[in-house]
Amino acid sequence: MAKDFQKLVSLLHSPRELRTAIESLRNNEDLDDATLGFIAMYDELGGDEVAIKLQMSQNKMKITQSLKKPRKYVQLKHCLAYAACIFLCVGLYFLFENKSNDSYLTNVYKDPGLPNYMSDSNGNGLESIMFCYLKEDYSTASHMIDKEMLRKGTNDTLIYYRSLFSYLSHQDKDAMLGFRRISHSSSVYRDRARYFIAILCVKKKKLYKAKLIFKELCNSSDQSIASFSSKHLKQLRVNR
Repeated sequence: MAKDFQKLVSLLHSPRELRTAIESLRNNEDLDDATLGFIAMYDELGGDEVAIKLQMSQNKMKITQSLKKPRKYVQLKHCLAYAACIFLCVGLYFLFENKSNDSYLTNVYKDPGLPNYMSDSNGNGLESIMFCYLKEDYSTASHMIDKEMLRKGTNDTLIYYRSLFSYLSHQDKDAMLGFRRISHSSSVYRDRARYFIAILCVKKKKLYKAKLIFKELCNSSDQSIASFSSKHLKQLRVNR
């Protein structure tokens, strides 16, 4: 759990290596809370290694002073020092995550669907699925796309829209799993999937992670996604 966190702490004496290490970890979705907390603290303090060391030292002092019993073992002292760092970073992480309890996003991106299949009648295959999507009948659309996957197999288009229907039906867990399947691929739906992952992160109050994703998507080649991401990033900063 603490491997990445320990590495970051060990690089506090080397600003360039620390910055490189943090940037390489930002896109990792499996980071533990201590590592996320350290990154949040790094950003909050502007990457000032001296300020980070001072903050961690002050936190360590507060924790050790709160223990009234005398220290009998050197090993205990080291454990307390390590625990202090963990508690500080985890505490900062959850502080930054939840300090915007009134956060909200307006005018969330509405996927236009597949233009070639947006007809006025209920046909077969993707045409029928998009027809249901246009009518906001997400339950039927999900059922039909499941049948399409069984009949033709999975592809990025079906995975993305199946995830989108889950998201619109408030089945957040299924939606997140589906979006993650293509969020690191070369799919044309990659940025859209990452956008909705960020939206779900906001919904779960994981604001720090959501802002990181929105920040990256501001440079997306998909102009709609870039525009909405930029707008949401400003909304989250204003509501902070």
